[in-house]
Amino acid sequence: FKDEAGLMTFMQAKHVQKGSQNGLIKDVQKQAKKSASPRLFSLSALQTMINRRYHASAADVLKAVQALYEAKYLSYPRTDSQYITDQEFTYL
Repeated sequence: FKDEAGLMTFMQAKHVQKGSQNGLIKDVQKQAKKSASPRLFSLSALQTMINRRYHASAADVLKAVQALYEAKYLSYPRTDSQYITDQEFTYL
């Protein structure tokens, strides 16, 4: 809306009240859905994502990931692959 007057006109036309209002849930539907697990982060993809969100350097991300892995908070070693190899799977 361009201004508050336009908003108020719309609200009056649609019989909408300002502020908290009571509501009624008429129906709930539950459906079972399946989805594939997301791919693992490769080191470079993780560094890129963290840089976009938090502006951390690649070196800072590498240091943090290594510390988390050594503290056993990460279950797979840092790698440039998005997949766990058979050898890594056996190790994990």
